[in-house]
Amino acid sequence: MPHYFNNEPSVPSAPREITFEIAGRILRVQTDSGVFSKQGLDAGSRLLAESLPALEGSVLEIGGGWGGLALAVLAVQPHLHMTLIDINARACELAEKNIKLNGFEAEVICADAASLSGIYHSVLMNPPIRAGNAIIQSLMQTAYSVLKLNGSLYTVIRRAQGAESWLKRLGVLFQKAEVIARDKGYWIIQSTKG
Repeated sequence: MPHYFNNEPSVPSAPREITFEIAGRILRVQTDSGVFSKQGLDAGSRLLAESLPALEGSVLEIGGGWGGLALAVLAVQPHLHMTLIDINARACELAEKNIKLNGFEAEVICADAASLSGIYHSVLMNPPIRAGNAIIQSLMQTAYSVLKLNGSLYTVIRRAQGAESWLKRLGVLFQKAEVIARDKGYWIIQSTKG
């Protein structure tokens, strides 16, 4: 199990401050050991944020980490009502700080995604592939259950990590799944709840 997919990471804390640019805006954030992509916004999350169509209403990010994807999306679409959920307490604390630090508003929930209730217009996810297929399948099922009818899950998966297989599985679960962007081995998949 990857260290960032735990409630309390066992690696010692080593906070750092970094900046990244998206949509012409420089964002300043804090990251730490024991969270995903502590070096900065990862390429998959960047591609996902930049490939999204105009969204509306309530948006949920499953596995929000230190807030990188949510911040990138809010930099492009600041009007969204964004909620992040993550199991990692260290990541949740960072996400709350980073959202405030950059002048955005979003709700951060520190819990297992299986505990979610409510209905969202869109769900975003850069799944923790190294956590294993059973966990990923469970997260995809959770995304399906909290989406409104005709709502979409937008996810990024590398081709080398099974994007083709996940595209097929998502097509079965959601009734419709398609690749809306590809770059450097990353696939952005939109799965629409029918």
